[in-house]
Amino acid sequence: MTTTRPLWFKLLLAWRGRGRYGLTLPFLAGSVARHLGRDRALPEDAKSLLKEMIESPVEDYLVNVRWCGDYQPAVFDVQEVSSPYNLKDRGIEISCPSSGATAMVLDKNLAAVWKTPSSEASLIEVLLRESERPIREGKYSLHWTEDGVQFIPLQQEDIEFIEEALRK
Repeated sequence: MTTTRPLWFKLLLAWRGRGRYGLTLPFLAGSVARHLGRDRALPEDAKSLLKEMIESPVEDYLVNVRWCGDYQPAVFDVQEVSSPYNLKDRGIEISCPSSGATAMVLDKNLAAVWKTPSSEASLIEVLLRESERPIREGKYSLHWTEDGVQFIPLQQEDIEFIEEALRK
């Protein structure tokens, strides 16, 4: 457990503070890479972020991963452990290996959407696979376009949000 607030946590908390539902793994990976001065994120960054979320959870919080019906991807958000909005006891709980505390909860509905077994390993595998293409293409932000919902490169409004969230 950590009391410091990692970059991914600051982004998720700031997004929630705007009354928004959650951020995608490509957005988190692209944002962190950008903040660290890198031109591009790598698919391995998504895996590292998931590992960090699970192995170094922020004290008194957990990460929820659920399906966003509006934009159609899996999104991440943070909730206080005591919040009635967290998925604890209604999803697949992933514990921090060192503390045993719940670090992340995967919504069981993800398995139905992705037509995959409802297990931690299967859902993590699909999360990483679904994030790989947008990350490789440098398209981290999900927006409505003429062709429907698409991952596109970070827009100015995204960059401003990232900079503001990570300043705190």
